[in-house]
Amino acid sequence: MMSTDINTIKQNSFKIVEENKNLKNITTVYNHATSYKLDLYIDAEIIGFIDYKIKDEVLKKIYISQISIDAYYQRNGLGTYLINCLKKEFNTIGLLSIGKSLNIFYEKNHFEEDLSKKKQRNNRNYVWTKQS
Repeated sequence: MMSTDINTIKQNSFKIVEENKNLKNITTVYNHATSYKLDLYIDAEIIGFIDYKIKDEVLKKIYISQISIDAYYQRNGLGTYLINCLKKEFNTIGLLSIGKSLNIFYEKNHFEEDLSKKKQRNNRNYVWTKQS
């Protein structure tokens, strides 16, 4: 298990079983030391992250600037896991999607196209809002 420092606000852990039946520890760590970031670890190795910007602290509104999962671990639901971690902490999550595969990923995770934002070229703005 990873140690936390003063800049880490929350850490979650669970285990997955890989295809080869090896038990893996998955840990997420919110680290605000240098930027707003949610890191994803498998055992002690960082394999993904989400960078985001806080737009409104009171309303708990953020915008995702980047999401990345190591290619070996893609298609295992870990991107969805990271998004769900953010959904537990924030009320509104916005983002700009620049690719068709990302559009499918965000729609699968219950993001909707933000029609209040101006569409540029093939880019789409997506937003998720917590239901009360």
